[in-house]
Amino acid sequence: MKITKRQLKRIIREEKQRLLEANGVVDAEMNADAGLRQLLDTYLEDILAQADPSYSRDMALEEAFGDIRKFIDGFENAVRYEEKNAEFKVR
Repeated sequence: MKITKRQLKRIIREEKQRLLEANGVVDAEMNADAGLRQLLDTYLEDILAQADPSYSRDMALEEAFGDIRKFIDGFENAVRYEEKNAEFKVR
């Protein structure tokens, strides 16, 4: 099967765009990961700064994970609530 120069250029352009978008996603994931790690570290330091001296980093980490779980649960409940209300509005 022969392809024209024009078709080849289009294929290359599309592939380049696909690769750029894929790299953009990878870069975004890496930036998000670094940001989350920094946020968690800062959060742990804040917990430790407010706690008594016997409070360990592991205890602070456990508290942070509990807080994150509560946040996620609240978010999931809010999403379900919005979805449920959207169903009623459509009907």
